[in-house]
Amino acid sequence: MVNMEKECPRMLEEKKLLEEVDRVESQRLERL
Repeated sequence: MVNMEKECPRMLEEKKLLEEVDRVESQRLERL
């Protein structure tokens, strides 16, 4: 497998951001 961090750090950052958003969204849903 290709090392993603070397290949494309921006994609890795976007993935982190998406995971963060996903986590926040699920937390918000749990509160409702």
